[in-house]
Amino acid sequence: MAKKEKTQKKDVIETPPVTEMAAEKDAVAQPDSPYSRFGADVLILRDELAIDRTLLANERTLLAYLRSAVALVLAGFTMIHFAAESEWFWLAGFVSIPIGILAGAVGILRFHNMNRMITRIRKQIKEGAEEAEEMVTG
Repeated sequence: MAKKEKTQKKDVIETPPVTEMAAEKDAVAQPDSPYSRFGADVLILRDELAIDRTLLANERTLLAYLRSAVALVLAGFTMIHFAAESEWFWLAGFVSIPIGILAGAVGILRFHNMNRMITRIRKQIKEGAEEAEEMVTG
């Protein structure tokens, strides 16, 4: 017996391509729109919002690192304070304090590196937008 192969059609939603002229026409037709500064050739709103999301994610990551660092340092001091007769508990307290400080330092370094890259990208985008605007206006 031969197995019958079943073919399924994928649902494809086709959208008509947006031409540059149509995008420029929309920008010219709505000069008061807050999105009119996003030209079709230079930058689209999605790109600007993606940069904003990345910036916020970077800040959330920094806060997570700092939260973990503070928790480790406080846990270390608590273990040292309440370590009556257990040497391993006292040792765990002394180990967690530098690990917490190290976690905070790593978080701050990662935040600054990512923030520097985001600033560089925003600067490049702004310069590209200014050059494109100069080309259009003359």
